[in-house]
Amino acid sequence: MSGAGSMLLERSGAGVPAAKRSPLPGVLVVDDDADFARMLERLLVSEGYRAVRAGSAEEALQHLAQHRHALQIVLTDIRMPQGSGMELLREVRRRYPELQVVMMTGYGTIEQTVEAMKLGAADFIPKPFDNQELLLHLQQLQRMRRLERELAELRGELGRRQGFEAIVGGSPAVRQLVERAAAAARTDSSVLIVGETGTGKELVARAIHHHGPRAERRFVAINCAALPREIIESELFGHRRGAFTGAHAEHPGLFRAADGGTLLLDELAEMPVETQAKLLRVLEDGCVRPLGSTEEVAVDCRIIAATNADPRQAVASGRLRADLYYRLSVITLEIPPLRARREDVPLLLHHFLDEMNARTGRRIAGFTPRAMQALCRYEWPGNVRELRNLVEGVYAFAECDTIDLELLPERVQAALAGSGAAADLEAGSLQGLPPLDKALAALERRLVLRALELSGGNKSRAAELLRISRKRIYRKLEEYGLLGEQR
Repeated sequence: MSGAGSMLLERSGAGVPAAKRSPLPGVLVVDDDADFARMLERLLVSEGYRAVRAGSAEEALQHLAQHRHALQIVLTDIRMPQGSGMELLREVRRRYPELQVVMMTGYGTIEQTVEAMKLGAADFIPKPFDNQELLLHLQQLQRMRRLERELAELRGELGRRQGFEAIVGGSPAVRQLVERAAAAARTDSSVLIVGETGTGKELVARAIHHHGPRAERRFVAINCAALPREIIESELFGHRRGAFTGAHAEHPGLFRAADGGTLLLDELAEMPVETQAKLLRVLEDGCVRPLGSTEEVAVDCRIIAATNADPRQAVASGRLRADLYYRLSVITLEIPPLRARREDVPLLLHHFLDEMNARTGRRIAGFTPRAMQALCRYEWPGNVRELRNLVEGVYAFAECDTIDLELLPERVQAALAGSGAAADLEAGSLQGLPPLDKALAALERRLVLRALELSGGNKSRAAELLRISRKRIYRKLEEYGLLGEQR
């Protein structure tokens, strides 16, 4: 091991009480120019960083294997005789996806920058650069890492306190939905959830159950559109042995299975009208009569109904009994379609990416600006379910750390082409890269909205998370046309 390697372990704040020590990140400097690497190492150490240097990609990987716990940033040149910086970037992202990699080069091209960012580089610094420029880049990386960590901690804290952490979104419509659903959970009243297919009606129903007075008992769901009348009545009310052909054993039914808990009647408007009459009788009397029996059985379960149809139109057309509708709609929750809350699309995309990363052990960081713009402009007729399936589909074919526009289905790409946004991008960009000011503005907007989501709309707390003033966050909301919604 080199002397520089041992210095990494020695210069970690010796002599300073552990409780007061707040070390800067450990940086691995990789450059075949020994004098330049030594200069950077001395600069970083003088500024309080822990630093170590390597002269090649192979030596850098050896340092990482021995001292990974002490390193958070890899600062590497691109052109080196024994293994390029790009090759090192690929290997570091594969072995240590949590590390931030900053690329340095005096021969940089737009193509190299694009490739490095697609592979997951955290930053790109062209040579020559002065000391202050380098330190500024490292400070920005620290701020972003600290903000991500604080946002993750705050998300967990809010999730535990509110109990509706599975409902992802920071838009005013979603915040209002969560507030109303949380209020409904504190009661034992019937709830009617209205929303298009794929908006998450069952997710909301489960959240209400698991945070309500019946949380310790069963949650049972039935899709009323999936079964014909004869079978759905047997499923709901149960049957005696021999009640009909094929009834070889007694079946208790879902009302009895959910006794003491919650029964979700999904797609209520698709239930046969004759069955609706029997359902209403059960709700009024609190008793079920199994098919083939003359005896009634008392049941006590909370009813949550859901429909993707407008219930009033369903009543007017005769598909839904008016008396059943009024009996079930004590509390009505309407889930907005995804196209009505497009600001939630980036949050949902990253949420499902995180799920896939946790499931597979891979590390896909996100989407390129072009891909994200197309995804945000797409109409999402299948709502959140379609979005989740899309993420899972493109994830399987992603070869880099970011998902680009070409990986998305044609229907999503068409949303970008049809909007004229693609032409705007090409007019102000090189090789498909968006203008820097547009990319930074989009990232800033996403961070502001995410901080507001995780702070429950508290602007002072959101400003603290973002290290900006409360006045500035108001100004940003005004720029986004959201100030009225946030008041």
